[in-house]
Amino acid sequence: AGYMGIKKIVQRMNSTLPSSMMQKKRSHTEEAKEEKKISGPHWMSERTLKIAHPIVKFHNEILEFVEYAVPNKAEIALRDRAIKRVSVAIRDCFKTCKIKLFGSYATSLSLLNSDVDLTVLVPEKDDSDFLIKTLKRKIDRDRIGHCLPIYNARVPILKIEESDTGVKMDVSFNVVDGRYAVKPVKAHIHNFPQLKPLVIVLKAFLRERDYNETFSGGIGSFLLVLLVVAFLQYFKKEKRGSMQTTTLGELLLAMFKFYGYEFNFKELGISVIGDGMFYKKANDGLILSFENPQDPDQDLGKKVTKFANIVESFKEAYEELRVSNPTLSRIVKPMR
Repeated sequence: AGYMGIKKIVQRMNSTLPSSMMQKKRSHTEEAKEEKKISGPHWMSERTLKIAHPIVKFHNEILEFVEYAVPNKAEIALRDRAIKRVSVAIRDCFKTCKIKLFGSYATSLSLLNSDVDLTVLVPEKDDSDFLIKTLKRKIDRDRIGHCLPIYNARVPILKIEESDTGVKMDVSFNVVDGRYAVKPVKAHIHNFPQLKPLVIVLKAFLRERDYNETFSGGIGSFLLVLLVVAFLQYFKKEKRGSMQTTTLGELLLAMFKFYGYEFNFKELGISVIGDGMFYKKANDGLILSFENPQDPDQDLGKKVTKFANIVESFKEAYEELRVSNPTLSRIVKPMR
């Protein structure tokens, strides 16, 4: 799977693209960063800057932004080192526990400097406050990192900044929902190769505007993935097979337009179960209604209190990008 269908378009435009439209390996990006820059965003190589056709140029820019925005090999090694150190402390506290990695880092959808999500399964204890306090004492005593317990959240967590690396983690206890979400998210990535680059761009876009945290009324990572999946399911059905000949830039612009202007959030809810569908939602006052594919009785949109603002930001992004020479620098800022 990939973007092979776009090669035919590119050949007709007499432009140069990689032999595979999937994400290029990091070594290519590192080489590109060594090339002399003309002018343009930090993440764009001279090769992409020289592409004459704006649609192809924008497509390549998105691919290069993804490699720029996600952790590189050295940063991944730092994260893994921090995870190992904190995991040793957790096992010292809870001898029979199981530690599970979940969230964006587990699905390779994390941004640079994103928190790592861990859940600790301690079957014999269900008092999360006690478990958090126990781990905090251990982390503080051994000077493993700085801790901030959050007891009153729907899912109580211990936020840890590991002292040697600065890597930040959110540790929860006996939470299985996130752990079970990893496999279906990976399946969606396999089914839609366009999903990862679109999600990474949207994550950066939302984080810059403080719309990326569920606890503050924004869109969390899992729901964002599902929003993009729902759009791709809709696009695939509506365009009848043209997915592989549509560039990432065209998809990004179409998605901003769809969720910013076209979708009727007042009357319709969204589900990605099966091939996806829109359903008549209850008159419950929710701006966004989104069925949880793991628990259809749960509405994932319930906590997104900033969704009206998010829709407005999608409209603004669409207007910014519908120019003759679009670039991500119109909607996101450098991260490094």
